[in-house]
Amino acid sequence: MEHTPNESSKLIKKLANDRYTLYREINRELPMGGIILVGDSLVQNFPINELYNGSNRILNRGIFGSTTYDVINQLDDMANVLKPDTVIIWVGTNDFMPIVPHNAEKEVAKRIIDIADLVKLQKSNTKILILSLLPVNTSSHPKIYHDWLRGKDNDKLKNTNEEIERLCKLQNYEFLDLFSLFLDMNNQLQLNYTIDGTHINLAAYKVVFNLLKPYLQ
Repeated sequence: MEHTPNESSKLIKKLANDRYTLYREINRELPMGGIILVGDSLVQNFPINELYNGSNRILNRGIFGSTTYDVINQLDDMANVLKPDTVIIWVGTNDFMPIVPHNAEKEVAKRIIDIADLVKLQKSNTKILILSLLPVNTSSHPKIYHDWLRGKDNDKLKNTNEEIERLCKLQNYEFLDLFSLFLDMNNQLQLNYTIDGTHINLAAYKVVFNLLKPYLQ
């Protein structure tokens, strides 16, 4: 049975809310500290605990469909409850969907910095790492799912990353550029690293994980 776009949107929102509720309940029972990843489906799908064999506790708190607004609203039950030693922030691509308000590049970048600032308010010595937005692939290749790409283009994503990096330097937050790493010669997300033009595959996650290793110590 196929769903209409409106029905699909409602279903996705319900599933995301269910995941958020589950995280909130689990977090209340956990000790403070460790490393937390917050963000959207790029985080949720990241098999970081399967790749990591160190001693630090890593909590993946990604929720598919999340925007910067969602992560800000979730912080009280995520980072603020657990007061982690390190927070890795990877969110922002969904902000460019047409239904999201105030989605100019500088506005999106500012909200990403706001997330980091709010974490710091709860625990000033928390280490912050902000990952850049990834490029997308808008080609006509058969595996590209264009419904996920509405409102997203690589010029916007590149400009947003530049603004995030500029703000990170002002705030002394660590910034990791993944955008240029995953671009092909046509300035698209490399096909061998994506499953649908927006989301990435295990090979890509292994590249990201290797870059994150120094921050997971």
